[in-house]
Amino acid sequence: MLISKQIINKKNIGISIILIVLFSLWNYQHPAEISLNAWHTFVIFIVTIIGLILNPLPMGVITLLALLGCILTSAIPLKVALSGFSEGIVWLVVCAFFIARTVINTGLATRIAYLLISKFGKSPIGVAYSIIFTECIIAPMIPSAASRGGGIIYPIAKATIEGYNSQLLHAKQKSIGSFFTMLCLHSNIITSAMFLTAMAGNPVAQKLAISCGIDITWFNWAYGAVVPGFISLLLLPFIIRIFCPIPKDLDNQIIIEQAKEGIRKLGKMSKNEIITACTFVLLISLWVSEQYLGISSTATAMLGVCILLLFGVLNWNDVISEKSAWDIFIWFAILVTIANALSEQKVTLWMGDIISGSLSGYSPIVTGAIVCLGLFFGHYMFASITVYFTAMYGIFLKTFLDIGLPPLPSAYTLILVIMLSSGFTHYGISSAPVYFSGGYLTVKEWWQKSFCITIGVGVVWFVMCMIWWDIIGWL
Repeated sequence: MLISKQIINKKNIGISIILIVLFSLWNYQHPAEISLNAWHTFVIFIVTIIGLILNPLPMGVITLLALLGCILTSAIPLKVALSGFSEGIVWLVVCAFFIARTVINTGLATRIAYLLISKFGKSPIGVAYSIIFTECIIAPMIPSAASRGGGIIYPIAKATIEGYNSQLLHAKQKSIGSFFTMLCLHSNIITSAMFLTAMAGNPVAQKLAISCGIDITWFNWAYGAVVPGFISLLLLPFIIRIFCPIPKDLDNQIIIEQAKEGIRKLGKMSKNEIITACTFVLLISLWVSEQYLGISSTATAMLGVCILLLFGVLNWNDVISEKSAWDIFIWFAILVTIANALSEQKVTLWMGDIISGSLSGYSPIVTGAIVCLGLFFGHYMFASITVYFTAMYGIFLKTFLDIGLPPLPSAYTLILVIMLSSGFTHYGISSAPVYFSGGYLTVKEWWQKSFCITIGVGVVWFVMCMIWWDIIGWL
C-alpha cells in the first residue's frame, strides 16, 4: 500500500512539473527569430523531454499526448503530424525487432555464445572474449540493448559467474562477478555504438543528422565505427581487469563443461536456426552493399522479415504480439515528427545559433571539446539514450557544423560521446539495470569503477577514430 502511494505521488509530482513548465512557457513572448507555431512546437518538445526524464507515464503515452497537443494547437498540421509513421527509419527499427525475435526464439544467439565459450573458454579472458564476440555477432540484428544484454548475454554470464564462485571463497566471489558485470555492460555499449541497427536510439541520431544534411547509412556508420569498436572490444577485458581484478588459479573446465551442456540441451541445429542464420548473412551483405545496389536499409529489413514469414520461422502472431516493436513504432514515429517540425520551423537553427554565439570566442576545436565534455558528463541526468539523442543531438550537431567542423566526423563524434557516456551510471542505458540487479556491485562501486572504465574505453575510441578516420579520408 505504501509503495502504491509512493508511485502515485511520484506520478502526480511529475505531471505537476510538466504542467507548470507548459503553462509558464506557452504564453511567454516568443523570440523574433521563430514563429508562434514554432515556439509552441518547441514548448511541447521541452515538456515532452521533461516528461520522458521524469517518467510519470509510459513513454508512448507521453509522446502521444505531445502529438495531440501539436495537432490541437495547430503547431503542426494533422497530415504532417502523422507523417512520422511513414518514415522509413521507423519501419527499419520495427522490422529489426521482428528479426531479433527469431534470433532469440530459435536459440541461435545462445548457441553462438555456448559454442564460443566451449572453444575459447580456457581462461577467464577467453570466456570474456567469447561473451564479447557473441555481443558483436548478434548486435546488428537485435536493436535492443536490454534484450540483447539482459535476455541473451547476461544469463550466460551469470551462469559463468556462479561456476567460478563455486571454486572461490566468499570474499573473492564479488571480484569475478564485478568483472563480468562490467564486461557485459561495456561490451553492450560498444557494440551498440558500432551498428545503426544495434540500438533503437541510433536511428534517432541518423534521422537528426539527415535533417542537418548529413547522409548517414548503415554502411558508413559501420565503416567508421567497426575498426575503433573492434580494437576497443579487444582491449576491454584488460581495461576492466585493472579496476575489477580476476582471482588467480581458476579452473575453467567447469565453465567449458557448462557451455557444452548448454549445446547438448539445444540439440542439433534446427532448420529454423539455419534459415535465421542465412537470413542474417543476407541482410548484413545487403546493408553493406546498400550504396552499390541501391536497396535501402529499410527495404532490406522488410525483405528479412518476409523471408522469415514465408519459411515459417516467424509467424503473423509473433509479429502482432511483439509489444516492444509496436511500442517503439508509436513513440519513435512521434519523436521523428516533432524533430522534423523543429527543423522545418527553424527552431534547431535558432538554438544552434544561440549556442554557436555563446562559444564564438573560442577556436572550432576548443568549442567542439567543450560541447563534447558537456554532453559526456551530462549523461548523468538522463536514463535513456534515445531521449538524450532527441533532446541534445540535433542542436549540438548544428553547432558543430556552424563552427566549420567536418560533417560526418562531427555527426559520429557526438553519437559516440552520448553512447559511451551511458556507462557512467546503473541507469544510463536500458541494459544497465539488468546487470546491476546481479548484486555484484554497490551503487558507489558501480559509479566509481564504471567511470574509470568509461574513460579508458573513451580514450581508446578517440585515438583509434583519429587514426582510422584519417585512413578512410573522413578527416
